[in-house]
Amino acid sequence: MTQINAQVLESNNFDALTVGNLGTQGGFATSGGVATDYQIVSIDGAHGNSLQITGAAAATGTRYAFITSGLATPWTNRTAGNNVLKVQTEFYTGAQAGTGAGALRSLCYDAAFTPIAGIVYDYPTKTIKGYARLSLNGGAAANYVFNLGTQTYEANTWIPVSYTYDFATGTISWTYPGGTYYVKSGVSGTNTFAMLPNVNPDEHDFISGVATGNTISHVSAVDSYSASAVSTDGLNLSAQSATLSKAEVSIYPNPTADFLTIKSSDKLKSVKIFDATGKKAADAKMNNDIVDVRNLTKGVYVLAIETDKDVQTLKFIKK
Repeated sequence: MTQINAQVLESNNFDALTVGNLGTQGGFATSGGVATDYQIVSIDGAHGNSLQITGAAAATGTRYAFITSGLATPWTNRTAGNNVLKVQTEFYTGAQAGTGAGALRSLCYDAAFTPIAGIVYDYPTKTIKGYARLSLNGGAAANYVFNLGTQTYEANTWIPVSYTYDFATGTISWTYPGGTYYVKSGVSGTNTFAMLPNVNPDEHDFISGVATGNTISHVSAVDSYSASAVSTDGLNLSAQSATLSKAEVSIYPNPTADFLTIKSSDKLKSVKIFDATGKKAADAKMNNDIVDVRNLTKGVYVLAIETDKDVQTLKFIKK
């Protein structure tokens, strides 16, 4: 089906930005690390300028880059009938592909910093994976990672990727050179998925994340980014059903004035809280799966959650 009346909500190919620290160029802001971790670079002539992110050489220290104006206003003002959010970009794997523990992500959030959908380059396996929030087998909504085939991408490789979220149905799809995959409400194999329609996108982030055992500072990049409102998710007969890989950690309520509840299928070990600059803000007090944040001032924070399998990070707002 042909996409009509496509409306670009935000975009950047980075060519108009100055080589060096990203800073606030292009309306961007960053969270985590230092200014030099976010660079405008020229990797090759075919791509011109690109955004390079240097990750942490540890198991904590996630890096975020995002356009501060956000998606909320242009999404609200989108052309009638354009009820599918489509995000596309290119990932550059960097020299450290196949090492360490972590991932490069393109991820969209709602106004409460709850993930909606995203796409992932997994550094150690060198594969592309899907990211989605949904209800699995009648349970509460949570974040999940999906396998999208077995194609691998070696060091210093560009990978065109895209994903869609259908506002009307909640269906999520992912496309990369290995094919198009999707997850939608209904039974798939031994699982029953209930998607989450009618969620308004608020922000898109490029994220360089790390996990338990990581000692590698992954240096990867992105280019040719756009988030658009389109009239169809583009699924066709060649699209394949994605297979569930693993559950991610979820937190609620978000925003919160006092306590956060952590939902995880893995055993929780510890939590740390970082402010918007990446500075450790507090040793969080955790009682079972409840985190006390009453002592924090109002603002945006990152919660680093260590389980017995890895470390995951999520944004939250302290009211």
